[in-house]
Amino acid sequence: MFVGRGDDQVKVRGFRVEPGEVASVLGAHPLVGGVVVVPVVAGGGVRLVAYGVWEGVGEGELREWCERFLPGYMVPSVFVGLERLPVTSNGKVDRSALPEVSVTAGQGASGGGVFEAPVGVVEELLAGVWCEVLGVERVGRWDDFFVLGGDSIMSIQVVARAARLGLGLSTRLLFRYRSVAGVAPFVGGGGGGVLGEQGVVSGGVVMTPVVRWFVEGGGPAGFYNQAVWLRVSGGVDAGVLGRVLVGLVGHHDALRLRLVRDGVGGGGWVLEGVGVEGVVERAVLGVVDLSGVSEGVIADVPGVLEGLAGAVGEGVEVGSGCLLRGLVVRLGGEDRVLLVAHHLGVDGVSWRVLLEDLGLGYGQLMSGDRLRFPVKTTSFQTWAQHLADRAESPELLKQLPYWEDTLSEVQGEVSQGADYGEFGDARLAGAELDSDKTAALLRASHGITALDLIATALADTIAEWTGMPDTVIDLEGHGRDSDDASLDVSRTVGWFTTIYPVRLPSVAGDTPLQAARRTAERLDEPNRLADGPVGYGLLRYGRSDAATDALRALPAPALRLNYLGRPTDGAACAPFELLTGSTGPAQHPRGRRRYLLDIIAVVLDGRLRLSWSHHPGRHEPGEVQQLADRMLDRLSVLVAACRADAPDADGLEAYFAEAGLSDEELDGLLDQLDDAFTEDSGE
Repeated sequence: MFVGRGDDQVKVRGFRVEPGEVASVLGAHPLVGGVVVVPVVAGGGVRLVAYGVWEGVGEGELREWCERFLPGYMVPSVFVGLERLPVTSNGKVDRSALPEVSVTAGQGASGGGVFEAPVGVVEELLAGVWCEVLGVERVGRWDDFFVLGGDSIMSIQVVARAARLGLGLSTRLLFRYRSVAGVAPFVGGGGGGVLGEQGVVSGGVVMTPVVRWFVEGGGPAGFYNQAVWLRVSGGVDAGVLGRVLVGLVGHHDALRLRLVRDGVGGGGWVLEGVGVEGVVERAVLGVVDLSGVSEGVIADVPGVLEGLAGAVGEGVEVGSGCLLRGLVVRLGGEDRVLLVAHHLGVDGVSWRVLLEDLGLGYGQLMSGDRLRFPVKTTSFQTWAQHLADRAESPELLKQLPYWEDTLSEVQGEVSQGADYGEFGDARLAGAELDSDKTAALLRASHGITALDLIATALADTIAEWTGMPDTVIDLEGHGRDSDDASLDVSRTVGWFTTIYPVRLPSVAGDTPLQAARRTAERLDEPNRLADGPVGYGLLRYGRSDAATDALRALPAPALRLNYLGRPTDGAACAPFELLTGSTGPAQHPRGRRRYLLDIIAVVLDGRLRLSWSHHPGRHEPGEVQQLADRMLDRLSVLVAACRADAPDADGLEAYFAEAGLSDEELDGLLDQLDDAFTEDSGE
């Protein structure tokens, strides 16, 4: 069904679009003859279909041409090549004679399009990788990676797995082109990524922005860990496992980093990597045998495991030069394996690499083979120097006004500077989204991602709590982006995290879909800067000149959001199985907290879990739990509005156009619907 208005404007994904403008851009391609762009109704929205005469040019090149000159929402979902355009007796394009195209929601690079199977070897290999990472049965050549449930961390998995197949791509490439067909023309095939130094990398390492942030907050004074529990049915060979862990520490250079005091001058902190000498099995792995103890004697097995995990975590020292520790707990019938690593040497992406190598290495030794890990990508040492070089770039200073403007909005109760207590005094408030809503969250449509919805729910909750319009928070990102083709850190273990401020907009009075879209636009602002989100850390911590003094003097946000995605999905570590039990305290109890509210969102066992860390002395009893519950309620409303099968205002406008309503009548009706939705949602 073709739709439109008298002035040839239609709404696509919430934006006014003139199809004629799109046709003009497409018609300017040197290999395109005639062209017409037609809006059609599809799955509750309006999509653009381009009909035209072209020879010697494929859909991918046409789509790329449009993306060069048009925003994403104006790029046609489908391109239909014709021998000639049908015309009426007076020479105009006869739209009624154009062939009908089946356009379905949830498919295609722009959120709607016919399913097309991958074409060629490269597209087929990429589609296979996407299926593995996303856990879907099939991927069309124009399917949007993020509409299918992908996120930034999963994009790194795609890069790493593609590299094993000899395909070289980057996360920025995936973020820009988003589909198999869009990415494929830019994929290199000369060996599958960049090889790093394959020997032991040691010596001085430039402090990265996140390490400087860590040191500035007094982090080196105690442990600051990440940990996982694994299960092994039938028992684990501790001797073999110990050899694998020693091999991991030797192979992944960041696990041998240490922070030590510089003996020269004021005794500041120095980051350096050490060699493999002294890394022995007994220092890395311990064994506790509880198999002979009856369950009646140990009434609280989870509590015992948590206590053991805490004891191991306390032994991970930032200055030791060995940042990984393990423990085997024999319970009878099955063994549990704990892995603890200091955050200085790992991040969320690193754990996927470590667990994959753990399973691979254990299998090799158990089968009598020698230990052979996959080749190493760019070293953390090289990456750190790369960041230091970027920090000195004159171009970086052009981004300074943006970050200063963002921090200038930090106000009152949501600014750092107060005493937020110690980690040992912190308490958690939590809320959990059910599995059906979580699945809908991960498959949100209308160009909205799970992080967009989570941040929108948080913004609405905090605005109501503080009474302030906009909310500035710190947001965590994986920090592994680079346009430098000589660098590849997709399989590099280390702490790459970037922490940067984002000003979340006030969404009061917006419909859920409007609120999500406005938040999505705000979250995307740092990505449009030349250095992306990492630019903030480079300016704030990578430079110490007068030009950046004003930035360091501004108050920092006291709220942090860290969306971890689905950390246990797709982690290949057989025969080990990931568990979700408590791994004990992650930070030293005497360490100082940096945030008033530290919010972690993560999907475990198919459910989104929200965890709000806070100091009880700074809040009324039950106050933070109420905030967590309120955020969950807001998120539920947003998920319902952004489900893949939920129509948005675009679709309503298209459907009502058939009824002959004027624009004024339609706008009035949509306002009534918006008001009704807002009332029903409790906002």
